[in-house]
Amino acid sequence: MKRFKSIMRNTLAILCLMIGILGGFIPILQGWVFVLLAFILADFGWKYKAEAKILAGLDRYRWGRKLSGLWRRVKTQNADVLHSNGSVSDIYKSIKTNDLDNNN
Repeated sequence: MKRFKSIMRNTLAILCLMIGILGGFIPILQGWVFVLLAFILADFGWKYKAEAKILAGLDRYRWGRKLSGLWRRVKTQNADVLHSNGSVSDIYKSIKTNDLDNNN
């Protein structure tokens, strides 16, 4: 099951990457959104090294520092969802429970 899940994520990531590249040539599609989605969905071992290099490159510029800081905050806040082995409904229930706890 885990291997099947990995294959499906990688297939979807490659599809999003192809749409993203196509979106670079067709003005109707927002290509960068699909490229970012492909990077998030990808389940390759070199993904984390590439992420570190991209963030290090962004840190050289003022606008890049803001963007990389936002990326790191979102990743830190959602670490439990990103590294979860549960189903989508389990993740949704935990988010809903956390929201109710934070509101009280």
